[in-house]
Amino acid sequence: MAIQFPWARKQSIDLEECSDAVLMERLCASREHLAFQALYLRYGKRILAFLHRMLPGKPDLVEDLLQETFAKVWENPGSYTPGRPLAPWLFTIAANLAKNEWRKMNVRAKVHSGESAQEQYQLKDTAPNQERLVDLQQFNASLQKALNQLEEAHREVFLLRYQQEFSVKEISEALQVPEGTVKSRLFYASKKLATMLQHLQNLQSESL
Repeated sequence: MAIQFPWARKQSIDLEECSDAVLMERLCASREHLAFQALYLRYGKRILAFLHRMLPGKPDLVEDLLQETFAKVWENPGSYTPGRPLAPWLFTIAANLAKNEWRKMNVRAKVHSGESAQEQYQLKDTAPNQERLVDLQQFNASLQKALNQLEEAHREVFLLRYQQEFSVKEISEALQVPEGTVKSRLFYASKKLATMLQHLQNLQSESL
């Protein structure tokens, strides 16, 4: 059972403006609850959204993995390297937990569509046009199917780049692979998605 942090949902006015580095320094020095709380509030929703896309259809499991991610932060804050960006370290913990679940289930993870992951593809016009809304819903469904067919490694870098907006360098550090490998996986994922989306669009047109 994942550790629960009910107090982590409270507001922390004193520390909300502190940098990640300061919060981690305070957490490492004295296991300060307020510093941990501020980190939870700052990154919890982002990590939860990431896990939902890595393990769709399993909300209870995702909630547990979120708690487990922050449990590891609480239990071993010293594993963070001072001076390095905090977000890649946090998402590495979450991604590794998700990978363990993939291995246990021995199935491909499905990825929910979401605005952040689709920014490179969908139109920016959000006018309340019903026809456009239907088209967007159809596109989102196609994008989800295409993402589901990507290999784990390619789906992972795609989500970190376009959902979480990590730089190539940050993804490299988070996944502990060369930047060239990250670029190669992103190129492959984008090319594969474009091909699959075109194929799905053709199938939809033929069925009309």
